[in-house]
Amino acid sequence: MTSTHVITGATGLVGSALLMEIATTDENARPRCLVRQSGPAAAESLHRMLSACADAYGVPPDLAADAIARTTLAEGFDFSRDLPERPPPPTAGPVHFWHSAAGMNFQEARRREQFATNTAGTRRAVRLAEQLGAHTFTMISTAYVAGTAEGTVYEAPVERADSRNPYERSKIAAERVLHTYRGPLTIQLMRPSIITGHSRTLLYPGRPSGAYTLQRIIAAYHRRLPADATREQRRILAIPHQPVNLVPIDHVAREAVAIGRDRRNSGIYHLTNPAPPRVADLVDACFSNAGAAPPHYTTDEASLNGRDRILHTMLAAYRPYLNSPQDFDRTRSDGATPTPAPGWGPAPETLAALLRPHADDR
Repeated sequence: MTSTHVITGATGLVGSALLMEIATTDENARPRCLVRQSGPAAAESLHRMLSACADAYGVPPDLAADAIARTTLAEGFDFSRDLPERPPPPTAGPVHFWHSAAGMNFQEARRREQFATNTAGTRRAVRLAEQLGAHTFTMISTAYVAGTAEGTVYEAPVERADSRNPYERSKIAAERVLHTYRGPLTIQLMRPSIITGHSRTLLYPGRPSGAYTLQRIIAAYHRRLPADATREQRRILAIPHQPVNLVPIDHVAREAVAIGRDRRNSGIYHLTNPAPPRVADLVDACFSNAGAAPPHYTTDEASLNGRDRILHTMLAAYRPYLNSPQDFDRTRSDGATPTPAPGWGPAPETLAALLRPHADDR
């Protein structure tokens, strides 16, 4: 039976991966993308991203072409603003609404933008999903709504908003919009952790963020040092043996779609790595790609020298993720997925290869 999958954020990393997973595993699925742009550029951007996604993830060309051919778009849907006053886009068959459009910025100066996109945008998306007669509303949130909480993080609503940046706060607020929702939609909240490239190809067709931004910062720092200083062992404030929850994009898309397709599933699901690498594995890979000596890890900020403190400042937005022991419980996700995601613990050389293309980003 034909079904319509309305997708926001399909020109981004997660949205495009969701679309490709939906369309290549269900020949009756009709993806309909709501995009911000208008005019010829809208279709060009969407098709370029979908093609890059298919190439990066090794989707066979015939399957990718068929998925793109079945995809339509509706222009001018900017969820950070009031939506256009016009009839909702046409659909066919049952409608599933996937809301992955979001902004990710840790700067306090851009907090209003984050709330406009992530929180108010979620309210607008819910109203539109109702107008379309959707049966299910699936939002891509983040495991880091947990904020500063340490230890086991459960698949449950956030009770305390001890967040670390405007992005986390805006996602906590967006989740609360859905927790208090009392309409006809089935609500599903998917919480991925730090998303990386594909588990096999290692390719990442999205805009650099998370681990890739960490790599860019560490590489940029070392490029500015005198040549002899790159051989010095830097001190970095981090807990080396704690896990850092990197999860490949293909694991996220596969689990989100497997859980989301079952209308009996509602509530919160962690799309996280059950066996993640360590902080030292990630940071050592970044230093190696920058041509630098492995760092010395410390929890004593007073031990940092002048050059250490420059890097310490540059990493300010990312330090919390290197110093907060968090274990993301997956009981609900594992129970809702026919084949739960395996642990992904890449070897040091694999992790370095994953990040290496972004070490030269300027």
